[in-house]
Amino acid sequence: MEKRANHGWLSISIRWFLINIIFVSLITNSLFGQNQRSVKRFVRGDALRLKIWQPWGGGDGGRNINFDGDYLIDSRGYVFFPLLAEVKVINHTPTTLANELKDKFSAYVQDPVVIVKPLIRVTLLGAFRRPGTYLVSLEASLWELVD
Repeated sequence: MEKRANHGWLSISIRWFLINIIFVSLITNSLFGQNQRSVKRFVRGDALRLKIWQPWGGGDGGRNINFDGDYLIDSRGYVFFPLLAEVKVINHTPTTLANELKDKFSAYVQDPVVIVKPLIRVTLLGAFRRPGTYLVSLEASLWELVD
């Protein structure tokens, strides 16, 4: 009878291990296994990183405009930007959104260079040094996220 009890415990441990491997594999593939040919489009619940640069401002060859930051996309697909109020970003690619924002910010900044990077929200729960929700670039690896 003792052998049968140990065998049951081992079977449960192996199943638990395999389930965890499958879960981590699915999460890793869905977050970081983007097809190189596919272009990321912004969706509700994601976020974006905005950087605006004015190349002709000041003697240092350029200056950062104070609109840089990470912006969450709300449930309607909009982002609230300084000066512009709400802008619909859902279904835009980073390039098309950067071009649209460049046009809109041109009213306030002379010849702006606009860089938009997609971010996703990832939640770490459990035995991590700092569990919580983080905004992560699509290029980040799983190990960078955990670190």
